[in-house]
Amino acid sequence: MIQKLAKLGKIIPEDMFPDNPLGLNLDFKMEYVVFLEFNYQNEHWGFNGVTIEEFKKSQSDKYLIQTSSGNFTPEFPSFPVYDFNDLKDDEAADINFKESKVGKRVLRCLKKYQKQFDGIKKHLIENENVKSELKEKTVDLDQALLSFKLDGSYIADSRWLEKKISKIADAGAKENYTFNNKKYEATDKLCSITNNVESTIWGYVSPYNFYAVKTELGSVPGGFDARTAWKNFPVSPKGVEYLARAEQFLKEYLRFRFCGINYFLVPERVLDIGDKGEFLDYIQDFKRFCLSKENGSNNRLEEDLIDLMKEKDNSASYTLFFYEENNAEFKILASVEDVFPSYTEKISFVKKSSENHRIFKGLKWKKEKYDLKFAFSHIKEFVPEQAAFLEIVRSIFMQKRIDFDYLLDRIISRFQTDFANDELYPTTVLKGVLILKLLLKLHLIQQPKTINEVIMDNKYESFFEEHSDFFNSGDSATKKAVFLEGVLVKWLLNIQLKKRDSTPFRSRLNSLRLNQKIIKRLLPEVIEKLNQYDTSYQELEEAISQYLLKATFDISDNEISFYFTMGMNLAKEFKSDNENKNINGE
Repeated sequence: MIQKLAKLGKIIPEDMFPDNPLGLNLDFKMEYVVFLEFNYQNEHWGFNGVTIEEFKKSQSDKYLIQTSSGNFTPEFPSFPVYDFNDLKDDEAADINFKESKVGKRVLRCLKKYQKQFDGIKKHLIENENVKSELKEKTVDLDQALLSFKLDGSYIADSRWLEKKISKIADAGAKENYTFNNKKYEATDKLCSITNNVESTIWGYVSPYNFYAVKTELGSVPGGFDARTAWKNFPVSPKGVEYLARAEQFLKEYLRFRFCGINYFLVPERVLDIGDKGEFLDYIQDFKRFCLSKENGSNNRLEEDLIDLMKEKDNSASYTLFFYEENNAEFKILASVEDVFPSYTEKISFVKKSSENHRIFKGLKWKKEKYDLKFAFSHIKEFVPEQAAFLEIVRSIFMQKRIDFDYLLDRIISRFQTDFANDELYPTTVLKGVLILKLLLKLHLIQQPKTINEVIMDNKYESFFEEHSDFFNSGDSATKKAVFLEGVLVKWLLNIQLKKRDSTPFRSRLNSLRLNQKIIKRLLPEVIEKLNQYDTSYQELEEAISQYLLKATFDISDNEISFYFTMGMNLAKEFKSDNENKNINGE
């Protein structure tokens, strides 16, 4: 992973990202800046008034704005105010730095400068002139940046912040060679990033705060002596620059979300083929492509990312890098390495092939019709646990076998739960069918060889042939019999719903927890119940009986439940439109 970042960093021009050692938000924009002005005279801070200026993008580095969220307290006293009521007392509606949301952040920030700004804090808390003038001059402002001018200077130019600015600027580089306030570096050693002997080598370089072993007794090639820990990951200042550029490039252009999970897309040129500039332009287009979508973001990896990657030849490969970030903690969830466009194109082809069946076409949602398309989010509906879900995604992209029994168990468990709550919708069943169909076509789940293939002369065989990936493997006769029995049961339930406005036969289905014994019990019960409604489906009943005579039930109970549920869901495929209208009461 680190080497992939390094290769990317080496082709990124030095001037692509401005030097920003203070971690400022240089893209921040607001219409106005409100300055609280203070002068220091005779060893005391004096209030000099409130002034308002237009916000100038060219001077954003003077304001020292840091990206903030939640209760984050910035290092520098500049604060976005999106509602000036956030500076007011809840009860009196007056400016109150001690009790208001923004005011507390201002005071916490000034506290970081120890006693240096105690006089300013006292003015903010006690001086009524500060509060009244600030309230008066911001009465017509919806939002603005709140900052300070000290002795007439912007805070970035103020002598009062020189030490803080210098300390923070040096801290970034210092983290690469210090631990517990001790310095660890070597000279004239081989850098693992540049692959050259460099005059300075640092031992604690840690992109994303996860790579270096920052413990006193880390188990590293340097042994238990932290002074030789640089041997674990020796990086020169030039190597740090490459990694920093790559990290910034990923954040700017290749950071997306997938099924609610953050991920980076890390590209790598294979054998350094092709023009570097064209390659950078191409991968920068990923973000532009995704933002051009109606939803404004790349939330659907399978539609945006796959379509993009399949267009590139195999001169590049890609790594998907899923992560969680919480304050300073960066946690890798999963990585999918070396995905080539040729395989991505295969996934895209199989996806479209799997979707191209009548059962997925013309589905109804309210008054609209739509075609069901495969999405990785469908898998997450059946496998919501993050680690398990990402492992399936990883297996798909890395062409690794997926445990069929595990996945089927998750799918049928969802069917059974929804059925018990009377919430099993046709789309849910079709999503499960589509997932398995795609994985079967990609040869990522394995069906047993056909041991009991039965082909009969009836109208149902054309459906079985179209979906041969489900029905022409393993115990074919059992699968067909169970599926058609599901069809017959659904027809019965439809009749009951129309005639009685209820479906009492549902109670005989054991919440779709089915097995050989239940399947054999159900057939005569269904036929008897249909007779009570003066209804008979002789052709279907005979077909089920014929398949059952050949069935060996050499499939799992979960497979029995799946094929039965699939049959119930697709019952309308085997009746004429007129019959469907009569049965469904439409």
